[in-house]
Amino acid sequence: MNTFLLRFNTMINYLRNNFSFKSANRLLGALFIIDLIFIIIHIITCFLYFIGRIENFGDYNFLVLTQDESFAEIFQYLKYISVIIMIGYLMNVEKAYAYISWVLLFIFFLLDDSLSLHESMAEVLVDEFNFKPMFGLRAVDFGELTFVAIVGIAILLSFVVAYFKGNSIFKMRTIDLFILLGFMIFFGIGFDMLHEILGENLKVGFVIGLIEDGGEMVVMTLIVWYVYQLIKSDKKVKSYLFEILYPKQVKI
Repeated sequence: MNTFLLRFNTMINYLRNNFSFKSANRLLGALFIIDLIFIIIHIITCFLYFIGRIENFGDYNFLVLTQDESFAEIFQYLKYISVIIMIGYLMNVEKAYAYISWVLLFIFFLLDDSLSLHESMAEVLVDEFNFKPMFGLRAVDFGELTFVAIVGIAILLSFVVAYFKGNSIFKMRTIDLFILLGFMIFFGIGFDMLHEILGENLKVGFVIGLIEDGGEMVVMTLIVWYVYQLIKSDKKVKSYLFEILYPKQVKI
């Protein structure tokens, strides 16, 4: 326990000493507060539905995290757009065009969330490859996984090229962003598949949906904060998030 607390305190001190731009941290706090407000509204809305105070849940979709075009979903779109703009700005200022891979990735996230690309393309792939339900997953789930895999491989190849073409600063920042992205995938894909496996129980779906979409919101807030930190900092700064897990000074 003492070792854990010591490690946790070391991580907090590292963040305080190396990621301490006041404007960035104020932005982080504001985004977290807004995320929390949306999460609380989601919980209250679902609770009122469970106890019978709300009869037609569809009339309140705009208050629920898990519904398309809800206020929370639109807030996520704004985060994607801000990250796209900030990375584009960073790419232009530093003349580091390897960042185009990150711009393309977040454009895909924006289009996928706003236009439901993976849902619509999943239907096409199910018809094309005749997927069958198995392992507790629907045929359309296999279609979604296939679409994500195809797009993921294409984007991964662009990152491989960018990583080897990019400078050492880009490489270290890419590691940081991939760590944050990993958490986003964990919530977005992992819990989505878990929901399908566990079935259609309404209360189970509420808990999993809250963790999935709430987790995505929080991770996206961290990504906005991190990219804003990059803009505010000197590009020669040698501190990176991944050093919290692997505390070794990076030479660049």
